[in-house]
Amino acid sequence: MTKDYTYGDIREAKYMDLAIIPVSDVSSQFCNYVIKLIEQIENRKRARRAKDQSSFEYASKLILGDLLIARTKDNAGWLFRSVSKKNFYHSEIKGDTFNLIVRLLEALDYLQVIKGSNHSNAFAQSEDNRYVPGLATRFKASDKLLSLWQDTGYETIDLKDHFKKKPRLNEIQLKSASSRYQKQKIKGKNLRVEKTTQTQAIKLRLFNINKYILKQNFEGMEFYGLRRLYNEGDHPSFNWNLGGRLYGVGENNYQRLKKEQRSKIKINGEAVVELDINASYLRILHSLRDFSIPDAEDIYAIEGIDRRIVKSWISSTLGHTGFHRAWPSRSIEEFEKANVQKPKKLTYPLVMKKVVEHLPVLSDWPQCGVRWSNLMFEESEAMISTMEALREIDVVALPVHDSLIVPHSKAVIAHDILKETFEKRFGVNFVIKGL
Repeated sequence: MTKDYTYGDIREAKYMDLAIIPVSDVSSQFCNYVIKLIEQIENRKRARRAKDQSSFEYASKLILGDLLIARTKDNAGWLFRSVSKKNFYHSEIKGDTFNLIVRLLEALDYLQVIKGSNHSNAFAQSEDNRYVPGLATRFKASDKLLSLWQDTGYETIDLKDHFKKKPRLNEIQLKSASSRYQKQKIKGKNLRVEKTTQTQAIKLRLFNINKYILKQNFEGMEFYGLRRLYNEGDHPSFNWNLGGRLYGVGENNYQRLKKEQRSKIKINGEAVVELDINASYLRILHSLRDFSIPDAEDIYAIEGIDRRIVKSWISSTLGHTGFHRAWPSRSIEEFEKANVQKPKKLTYPLVMKKVVEHLPVLSDWPQCGVRWSNLMFEESEAMISTMEALREIDVVALPVHDSLIVPHSKAVIAHDILKETFEKRFGVNFVIKGL
């Protein structure tokens, strides 16, 4: 197959989530036809058991769904996914089954594949860092597969009506701590979620949240569930108490919309309000460390420094294990994007001096024993409790980390319950904006 892609194309590939299924007779029949074709070239000596055959067909449909929908997007249609078996812990598909189907589709010329690989680390000091991550394997539905779909009488753009994302109601994920190789941040690896009384209780709680939200009607967004992601699962103190934030399922979920776009969402035909918690992590940190919060409406406000600079300093610090020596590149990008004019003399250490004077709770941040993952867990627990309390009075709420989207007519009562829940849990004052 001739090379018809650029490095930029594969670099911008989207994650292959394996969560899209055929939802019409046409798409189901199409998938069944492709499955028969790949079974023919597989040339098995004996038939699969009924259960295994069902799993094989289901896996094939998930793979086809992701590949085909990717070709309807504005990008080049590439997807990425690690083909290592250990990266299928949270998938409905086993790694062996996935790799078999991929090979068969490639053999039929229905799939383009660019194999991924890691890079050898010349400075490795142990087996743990012998390799640094490169690009994961890339996949793209071929024009031949699209042509086969068009034989049904429908065009590529019509795929969106025939394949839809499957809602996920009780998905929890666990990742190891991230690490660094020189200036490159290496994301934590997926860890196996063992079936225990504790994890089953977490899943049940998440299932009840998703089940209620899925009953609602939405405009301006699609909802396929919330998943809960726990972090630093390899930390000695981990006991399902690090991370735990709720994330929307799917790359186009409502949490990825800009705030202006989220304001156009409608829940059951009604306009919405987004209620934001002012300085959520910072207030929780004061509570955990038993410090008094400054008596101010906005605790980011420090005389003589743009509020956005103060907020960026605090955010970048709380997201790190210690104090930075200079402004992180992400902060600089945020300043440029927001058109914030940061004086050259306003260095990270100078802002640190001003912030610590204003907020002594941060003076010993690297040694205080609290990390970002503790703060995230505490915030997520309080946010989930708020959503559950609102559900009891039939008020739907969509979380966006430190904010909640609610119907306009329920904004006041949601505001009061959000404030009451956080203040009862942490014993400090919380300021909720958005009314």
